[in-house]
Amino acid sequence: TDTNWGPVSTLSIDPLSRNGFSVTFVVDSIDQQPDANGFFLGVVGNNGVFYRDGTTRNFGLTFFGVEARTNSAAGFGLNYGDNFGTAGAELRLAEGDVSLSSFRDGFTETIAVHRLGWIYEITGLNDPGETPTVFSGEGTWATAQTDVETLFGSFPAWFAVASNHESSATTHTIRLDRVTLVEGTAPPPRILGILPDLTAGQATISCEAIEGRRYALDRSTNLELWSEIDRITATARVLDIRDTDADANRLWNFYRIRALLGE
Repeated sequence: TDTNWGPVSTLSIDPLSRNGFSVTFVVDSIDQQPDANGFFLGVVGNNGVFYRDGTTRNFGLTFFGVEARTNSAAGFGLNYGDNFGTAGAELRLAEGDVSLSSFRDGFTETIAVHRLGWIYEITGLNDPGETPTVFSGEGTWATAQTDVETLFGSFPAWFAVASNHESSATTHTIRLDRVTLVEGTAPPPRILGILPDLTAGQATISCEAIEGRRYALDRSTNLELWSEIDRITATARVLDIRDTDADANRLWNFYRIRALLGE
């Protein structure tokens, strides 16, 4: 019979209330390598808190021993949904191959979710050639043809879960050093482009943004002393801020955008 065991956080989070979250699992050791289903480390959005269920909504990294879909001997997948069951709708955002033997000494994973997309990093594991490797990646919900409201709006309460799913009931020990869950992980805005107007001595700086959030534009000529140029509220996912005095000192201008989380 199948078994599904693991700790669940007492406190819950709402991924939409504070522009996302970040969760880190520090695994100290594992007494066996994962089998076909393996370990799930992430967040789950229902009271059952089991990650492999047709009605369960989850987001996290699954580590497996054999995975027919990628023909890998061992690996991981960054998944949303019922990870392998036919009843759920899985969204596979990323995947990779790792050495099974490297699971024994533990590893650390961090996943961050924000309004525009996701980031993950796994340290402490080896690639199939036994070379220590940092597995990392990031992506946007737009590229995945979805959005954060669709993924995380099904349940108001989500829990951090370390779940071990086995196809047979056997003794299996996973030792966790700690689990850290942080809310409000909106990304720093990324500048998409700078359009100078040489005739007027001005420049328009475009950046990624979250609608309704306040941003500040800073300017510097030496990357050490920064001056705030303007503050503006984003009304779309791309924000344009104008520096009307870009040519005032006729020196090199550097720009940065800051999210004003307290406004």
